[in-house]
Amino acid sequence: VKAMLVPVEEGGTLVDKDGLPFLEEYPTPLPSCVLNGAIFAIWGLRDVGAGLADTEATAWFERTADALAELLPRYDLGYWSSYDLYPHPLPNVASGAYHLLHIRQLTALNTLRPNPRFEQAIESFGRYRESDRDRRHAFAAKVAFRLRVPRNRTLNKVLSPDRQEVLVLCYHGLSDRWPADLAVRPDDFEQQMRQLQERGFQAVTFTEAVNWTRGGKVVAVTFDDGYHSVLDLGLWLAGNPKPVR
Repeated sequence: VKAMLVPVEEGGTLVDKDGLPFLEEYPTPLPSCVLNGAIFAIWGLRDVGAGLADTEATAWFERTADALAELLPRYDLGYWSSYDLYPHPLPNVASGAYHLLHIRQLTALNTLRPNPRFEQAIESFGRYRESDRDRRHAFAAKVAFRLRVPRNRTLNKVLSPDRQEVLVLCYHGLSDRWPADLAVRPDDFEQQMRQLQERGFQAVTFTEAVNWTRGGKVVAVTFDDGYHSVLDLGLWLAGNPKPVR
């Protein structure tokens, strides 16, 4: 918990967003304020406070939850939810999966720390999701955002006559039984790792990937959430992929 509460500029995850404390999912030069990542972090504070009787963690849970409630109207685009608050050229509209995740996360957070702003966002985001017009609007806005802010603009640059390939893959959970769109079956993950290996990709860390300038093919395999499957399955499979069948 103490590491989470260290300011970003000192290596932690805490930023000041207009006078309010916010826990970053990933540090950026300007605060990105990713909504789903912040809620997961806030839940972590609550779990430590309740599970370990840690009064400091509980106090920070309440403080960061209340701060998020104050910032929440900024995530409401009037037709969909925003993924973050980073000053992109266009709003970073949440995908359908993340929009639904926002609704479910806020519903749970409102149970733990009731707040009228949580209730208002849950109602608004749910109404947008039920509207055909708002869904089409969100899809079009997401396409426009990706055309304006492509994922690989920074990662895939031509730095010499030889073009380098840099991939950053983001996984969430590994499971044969978890009924979630963001879960990958272990056999599929294993096959994907083997295919990358056969295509000549070298494994690097995320930090190495985003700063890569040496050409060739490199890949950073990341997991967005700290589920047991990441340690139990992902770490071993990534290092021991079987041949593709």
